[in-house]
Amino acid sequence: MKLSKRQIKNSKKHKVVTFFTIATLLIIGGTVAYYSAGRLSHKDCTSYEKYDSLRGECYFECETDDECAEIAAKVDAELNKFFEGSKSKISNKKPETPPAPESSKPVEKSAQQPPSPAEAKAPTSKPNTTAAAPKTYTSDETGSETNGKIYTVTTDQQLYPKPSDGDNKLWELFRSIATNQTIKDRLETFEVFNDASNDSAASVWESSTPGKWHMNVNAAFADDRKDLIHTMVHEYGHIVTLDTTQVDKTNGACPVLTVPEGCVKSGSVLAEFHNAFWAGYSSTDGADYSADRFVSEYAASNTVEDLAETFAYFVLRPKPEGTAIKDQKIQKLYSFQNLVNIRNRIRATLAYGEFDYFSIN
Repeated sequence: MKLSKRQIKNSKKHKVVTFFTIATLLIIGGTVAYYSAGRLSHKDCTSYEKYDSLRGECYFECETDDECAEIAAKVDAELNKFFEGSKSKISNKKPETPPAPESSKPVEKSAQQPPSPAEAKAPTSKPNTTAAAPKTYTSDETGSETNGKIYTVTTDQQLYPKPSDGDNKLWELFRSIATNQTIKDRLETFEVFNDASNDSAASVWESSTPGKWHMNVNAAFADDRKDLIHTMVHEYGHIVTLDTTQVDKTNGACPVLTVPEGCVKSGSVLAEFHNAFWAGYSSTDGADYSADRFVSEYAASNTVEDLAETFAYFVLRPKPEGTAIKDQKIQKLYSFQNLVNIRNRIRATLAYGEFDYFSIN
């Protein structure tokens, strides 16, 4: 993950530190290593920071660790304020995972099968040492109906073929939310389309390749940063809570919970979330919406969407103190340390990273 360098300058000791979470400082011998990245502009600074035009850095000055932590808390509050009112922009109908095409299955030859006449006459050639280009995908293979540009996600977390500048910015935004490791392990394609009449800002769905996902993003929402980020966090929540560590592809009866993606494992986030909040409701047919039970109307669609919507509010909102069921759902996610770590990382990236959305008004 590529984070921009941000310094907190101590006017007396000139300590250089950075944030690994929004409100937590890590100081080692007066100096803390930081992630290096590109030059920032003054628009990237929060209202609590100053801009160093020579270094291209945002920073704030503080005398003590407590003072630094206090300012960091204010930055955290500013992040919360920025995402007030954000919501997922999602179509009610998501793409469906297509079956693996028969043409993609390799044809096995018998060990005793003789070569064809063409193969027998073919001259012996030197092996081709040039690396093969990544596979490209069609909409029939991914199951998408948006007629966008489909990019293959390469092993080094880039897009093939080379994306346009606009498409690459959308890709870098999602990559900063999802991390390179998740991209490498889980994402197979990334599609960009531009359709202002489509109410979906982004979506993910399973690939026919086990453990992999497809994703599309609507460039029509590129200027609606607040809701675009919210939607991307929602979709990333699906990947986190429905990957192969959480859901099994099994045939037959499922002892815990069955969802379209497979059999939910005992002890998984989705299993515990369902047991706590969806008892008596269908996991797929949905429930009647009520403002005290769900963070959004879309969350009432089914267990899977409720968890993803709750995850987005968990990441982008402060921890609620209320007793409403929707508040209890968000509070429940704090009991999963891996999700807390993900929350801290995403918020640190948004507040201190390359994508400083405080500057977009």
